Amino acid sequence: MGGTRSGLGGALAAISALCDGRSLALDCGSGLGGAAAELNQGFDRVLAFDVRPAFLTQIPRGSGLYPACARAESLPLPDGCADLLLCMQSLHLFDLEAFVQEAHRVLRRGGIFAALCYGRHQVASEIDRACEPYYAAVAPYWEPTYPLVMGGYAGLDLPFEEIAVPEALLERRMNRKEFVGYLESWSASRRFKKRNGFLPMPRVPARLFGGAMAKTAVRWPVLGRAGRRV
Repeated sequence: MGGTRSGLGGALAAISALCDGRSLALDCGSGLGGAAAELNQGFDRVLAFDVRPAFLTQIPRGSGLYPACARAESLPLPDGCADLLLCMQSLHLFDLEAFVQEAHRVLRRGGIFAALCYGRHQVASEIDRACEPYYAAVAPYWEPTYPLVMGGYAGLDLPFEEIAVPEALLERRMNRKEFVGYLESWSASRRFKKRNGFLPMPRVPARLFGGAMAKTAVRWPVLGRAGRRV
């Protein structure tokens, strides 16, 4: 697979290259369609499935990318039709047993299954240390599936011939205000605030970002599982 790739697009390109065909890719739990748009560059058609119509309306239609409202566990597709089935940051939201069976059904022989997610973000070492008390405070408020995501879905029994997920890092540049907003957006942060009426925001001086408006790189490792249907 080579060295560490830049961004989700690099990881998806490497996984897509393993597909025997490029006719149809499926993105389950597509959200706003970011991963589906990346897949759209390499497949004739990409179906972006989600159960939230408000999200689907924001996915651009045409040029081979088609939003569709359906449960990942019950896809309105014939058997053995897809070359690739992706779920990006969504596997833990599904009925796992039912979804895996459905994925096995709709993938053609030799088709690729990929369940990817983002690990914990990394910034500069001083910023990471300053945030540790905050991470510990909100930790009890994560969903029960949070450890599964942070572990890259390790340990799940999946009926596919295992393939190594390529190493990749997603990177965004943020100033201090944007970074704090990112921490506040976590579901665990929202639950903590609802329960306690405040957030124990970390003391991260702007100087650690190089100034109030300066931006620094925030990176997330791309984790997950991939396999081939045999």
